[in-house]
Amino acid sequence: MEFKMTLNNFKEFIKKTKEGIQKNPADPENAGDQNLLMNVMKVISDMKDVDPKHEQIITRMKEMVAKLKKHNVIIIDKKEEDPLQSIDNIKSSFTETAGQVFKVKADIIQFKDQEAQKLKEKLKEFNESVNEFRKKFLAELPFNCRDNMTMEEIKESYVKIMNFHNQLRAIEVRAQDYNQLEKLFELQKSNYKPIKECTSDLRNLKTMWDTVAMVNYQYSDWKSKTWRQIKADVFLEVNKTLANQIKTLPKEIRGYKGYNVIVDKVKNMGTVLPLISALHSEFMEERHWTQVKTLTKQNFEQGSNAFNFESVIKLELFKYEAAINEIVDIAQKENKIE
Repeated sequence: MEFKMTLNNFKEFIKKTKEGIQKNPADPENAGDQNLLMNVMKVISDMKDVDPKHEQIITRMKEMVAKLKKHNVIIIDKKEEDPLQSIDNIKSSFTETAGQVFKVKADIIQFKDQEAQKLKEKLKEFNESVNEFRKKFLAELPFNCRDNMTMEEIKESYVKIMNFHNQLRAIEVRAQDYNQLEKLFELQKSNYKPIKECTSDLRNLKTMWDTVAMVNYQYSDWKSKTWRQIKADVFLEVNKTLANQIKTLPKEIRGYKGYNVIVDKVKNMGTVLPLISALHSEFMEERHWTQVKTLTKQNFEQGSNAFNFESVIKLELFKYEAAINEIVDIAQKENKIE
């Protein structure tokens, strides 16, 4: 029954609170007992949280009793105290206990202030270490990438991200502990903005490198395709899907240098694939291929199995889009004349 559960929880809180202040850190026999001081301050902090809510809890319990009685629900056994009397008694007990707690709080104010000063020094040192971590984070993490990264290099970037993730988790635990101490000593809660920035950057970096890996994995899968095996139209549809996925990335990632690299890589592939399709024209003769070789300053045998997709990418055809299209167009026109 909810009423009994709420009543018992309230009683248990009062009992633990009384037990927690049985020893007063301000008493001479307890002088210098750091653990006792911290435990008592925790009790004081808990009372400070509950005190503003206790009237609401009392009112809610009375409403529960009224509703149960209205529906003739048996609330207590015959030997138990009347529920409304129990509520009044527990309210009195809480008020008395709260008074005792706040008296202890007044007694230990001197000790609390002394410890607060020590805590402020620790907080200052911790804040400095957080700022240093942020600097290291920005300097060492892979916010950039290259166009031609290997899968092994991509894996190394993931390792760096995971290492900093683990370091950040440890710092977050310390930050939470310090926030708890700030609450106990009634100090202003530290925001630790650099930690939040690192958390956001790690999440976005992981997303960016997932995209880098996805694009590189797809392009690597095409590399071994010979000239005759390249299905440019099919590849182009896949590339459009990749481009659309990149457009959906969080806007924060667009500020990373690596984002522009991967965007340009997919964009250039979107230019190269139609050119590859055009160069597959049946009207391309050897003289036209010679013009392509002269244009790209590369020598290759387009009929050889060695001339694969990877070889085509190295030609950087996107740099010569207009000239390549013109060569193919001329080849078609010459065929009509012949």
